[in-house]
Amino acid sequence: MQHSEDLAQIYRSCVELSTDRATTHGSKTLDGARHRYESLTSPLMKICQNPSAPIAFCFKVSLIRKGTVPGQACTAFLKSITEVFFILLAMLTDASLSAMHLIRLYDRSTVPVTKLHQEVGRFLDRVAWLFFGEGVLSGSTHTAFIIKWLGQGPHHILAGGEHRSLGPPSREHICQCLGHLRAWVVLAKEVVEAELPGFLYVVEV
Repeated sequence: MQHSEDLAQIYRSCVELSTDRATTHGSKTLDGARHRYESLTSPLMKICQNPSAPIAFCFKVSLIRKGTVPGQACTAFLKSITEVFFILLAMLTDASLSAMHLIRLYDRSTVPVTKLHQEVGRFLDRVAWLFFGEGVLSGSTHTAFIIKWLGQGPHHILAGGEHRSLGPPSREHICQCLGHLRAWVVLAKEVVEAELPGFLYVVEV
């Protein structure tokens, strides 16, 4: 899409036709700064804020570009979509946004060390609340929006001549996704302790 104006125009039209997006003016691109992995948060967020648009886009491209690499990629994407897929995508977005705040703070050159360590503590508290405390399931999170969107289904998907539909997720679906992000929280805490030994002591002092 970034290298084809024709495909970009198709995506823009899908955004304009979408009626169930989270924001009034849906983003009409999925651009991300590829030189920084964390910047892929932006396209993740855009997909979660308007899930109908990428589904409609992939369906159109799978027909218009059938037999080509873009068409095959879109068909494969549509076949991979499930309730768990979208919930996990949304949880990854919420986790990534929390990490982005911390990363951008560390990019500055004038922030006191104690301030940095305090923000690390807040980051760990927030992600623990999101995924162990299940705060990610409520409020204005991307996960809460996606769960609500799925609950408004069925959302029909046609891929390669096969019809499927997405509907309200089960508690099992949600717990499966929470399990993945809880493992990520544990890993994040271990990385912080390895890279910043004694940071809790600095915060307390």
